[in-house]
Amino acid sequence: MCNFARSNPPQPYYELYVYGEEKSNKPNYVKFLNGSLDFHLHTSEPSEPTHTIYIPPASSEQYMRLESDGHLRVYEWKYKWEVSADVLTGSSGDCGYPLVCGKYSICSNGQCSCPGSSSSTFRYFRQVKEKYPNLGCAEITPLGCSTSKYQSFVELEDVAYFTLNSSIANTDVNKCKSGCLKDCSCKAAIFRRGWGSEVFSLMDHDSEQRHYNSTVYLKVQKNTIKSPAFIN
Repeated sequence: MCNFARSNPPQPYYELYVYGEEKSNKPNYVKFLNGSLDFHLHTSEPSEPTHTIYIPPASSEQYMRLESDGHLRVYEWKYKWEVSADVLTGSSGDCGYPLVCGKYSICSNGQCSCPGSSSSTFRYFRQVKEKYPNLGCAEITPLGCSTSKYQSFVELEDVAYFTLNSSIANTDVNKCKSGCLKDCSCKAAIFRRGWGSEVFSLMDHDSEQRHYNSTVYLKVQKNTIKSPAFIN
């Protein structure tokens, strides 16, 4: 089971791998029951499901809906329709969703902020609307293919990205960054899993909890006419 953010190419934000012996030639299917979401892959009823996601049992009517923010929510009637379960939300919470903080923004405990700079002097990103940080951040100077020689990176330690697709393997930080600089469509190098052509929400990364390090290098444009904005 995979859920994708709309991009080119599509980027998966939720992946569930289920393995099992093929016991039926009937189509695979998922069944929403009272208290569970059952996956029947290579099996069919009355066999046990291959995988089950447990949901709070219903005390009244329920329905499930995949919503525009990427959440798969279960609603239950309690004098009004209320959310009783958020099926796909894992250990990263809301920060694991592609557009929870808009593009180029970092999500930390549900709070959104624009990336800083490896230098304390300049900033390369600003909020789209200061009163609405969840709308994301924008480049102060947009990237341009014709000015690629004036591009560099803003390093973000202990920051991760929601997708885990790898562009290159068996590499190091410098080769990862070099590959991104040479590719005009690349907007960020993520040293763990490659690079991406579109940057949605980033998230804080706890290396002790997750047992691996993650660093994001956002490609930025050094304007050859005007200097980047100074931080007050």
